[in-house]
Amino acid sequence: MRVVISLVGAFLSVILISCGKSDTATVNTPFGTTGYVLTDFNSGNESRVKSIAVAADGKILAVGWTSGSNNTTDIALARYNTDGSLDSTFGTGGKVTTDFLNKNDFGLTVAAHPDGSIFVGGQQNDVDAILVKHKSDGTLDTSFGTAGRITVTSGYPGRGAIQANGKILFGGGGSSSFYLRRYSSDGMLDTSFGVSGVVTAAIPSDDGSTTATIYPIQIQSDGKLLILANYVSSNASWEGNKCLLARFSAEGVADSGFGTNGLSSSFWCSGIESFSVMSNQNALIGGATVGSVSPLTYKFILAKYSSVPALDTSFGANGNGYVSDAVGTSDGGQAVTIQSDDKILIAGETTTNSHRTVRISRYNNNGQLDSSFGTAGHVNINVGSNNHSVGSIVVQSDGKILVGGSYSPSGSSDFLLIRLKADGSLDTP
Repeated sequence: MRVVISLVGAFLSVILISCGKSDTATVNTPFGTTGYVLTDFNSGNESRVKSIAVAADGKILAVGWTSGSNNTTDIALARYNTDGSLDSTFGTGGKVTTDFLNKNDFGLTVAAHPDGSIFVGGQQNDVDAILVKHKSDGTLDTSFGTAGRITVTSGYPGRGAIQANGKILFGGGGSSSFYLRRYSSDGMLDTSFGVSGVVTAAIPSDDGSTTATIYPIQIQSDGKLLILANYVSSNASWEGNKCLLARFSAEGVADSGFGTNGLSSSFWCSGIESFSVMSNQNALIGGATVGSVSPLTYKFILAKYSSVPALDTSFGANGNGYVSDAVGTSDGGQAVTIQSDDKILIAGETTTNSHRTVRISRYNNNGQLDSSFGTAGHVNINVGSNNHSVGSIVVQSDGKILVGGSYSPSGSSDFLLIRLKADGSLDTP
C-alpha cells in the first residue's frame, strides 16, 4: 500500500523546484496553505524548473525555462520567501526571464553565492554551455563575462556549483571528453585550478564514444569534486549509454586514489538521471530501469558506489549494490539527495490512474525502505488529474524536504514546488 495525497481543487499562485543538498536557515513557517505552490511563469506557455537552491536566509531560488514570445525558450529564475510566496524584491514580482540573442536558453543549475549574487548554469541551442550571473535583486551583472554571461562553445550542458571559498565551478561535456572550469566572482578564469583554470578528462576511446555530458557537480564534505559523466558508446559489444565517475581535488588535480588516475571504469547507465554523495564519500546514482518489456514499464533504481569506486555489495538485499521497485504501473526516478543522517531520498514520477504523479521514497543507507517515511517508505502526491513531472529534490537544514518540477493544470505546464515534513507529510499550517 502507498500513501496518496490528493490536492485536487486547491488553487495557489506561486512555484519552485529542487536539486540536491542545501545549506539553509531553519524554516518554521508552513509552505503555502496546502504544502505546495504553483506558478504560471509565462501565461499559456510551457514552464519547467530544473534546479533549486536555498540561501542562508532561507529564501528559495528556482531556475528552469519557459517558452518565450519569439518562439524560443528563455531561462526562468524566481525567488521565494520561506513560506512559498514570491519575493517581490526580486526581479518583477519575484521572477526574471532571460533571453540571449533570441536563442533557446535553458537553466539547469542555480547556486547562491555568499556575497548575495546568483549563478545559473545552463545551455543554449542544445549546443553551447552558458554561465550567467545575477545580482541579488535579479538583474544581470553585466560586468561578468559578456553582458552577464560566459559561453563555452560546444560545451553543453553547463552545470555550476560554488565552493566554500566562493569560487565558481562550471562544467560540461564535449567530443569524447568532459571539462571542469573555475572562475572568480568577476568572471576571470582562476589559473590556480587545474591547468590554467581548466580540467579535462577523456572518455575511453575503445568505446567508440560520442559527445559526453555531465550531471550536476557534487562537492564532497572534504572539498573534493565528484563528477558523473554520461556518454553513448558505439562499441558493438555494448552499445548504449555508459557512465563513469571522476574525482578531483578542490584545486582540480585528479585523485590518484580513486580508480585509475581519478577515473572509474565505465558502467551501463541507461535511464540514470541524478546522483548525490553520502558523508562517507560513497555515491548514490538514481533513475529508472525497465520493469517489463511487454507492456513496457519502468521502476525506480538506486545504485551505490563506494569511494574505491565499485558497487557496494552491502547495499540492497541481493548483494548486487542496487535496489529497484515500483509503486504504480510505471515509475521513473529523476532526482536523488542525501539527508544529514545518510538516509537516501529519491523523487520522480509514477503512473497512477492513467496520469503521472509525484513519488518520493526514502531508503536507509543499506538500501532498505525507511518505514517511518510516508506509508512503507513511499509518498505519492497528486496535485490534480493531469501529468506531473519532477526536476530535483533538496533537504533543508531543518530536515524539511523540497521537491520541485512542473504540473499541467490546463495543457501548458506550471512550476511546482512541494514541501514535506521529515516524516513525509505535507508542510501545511
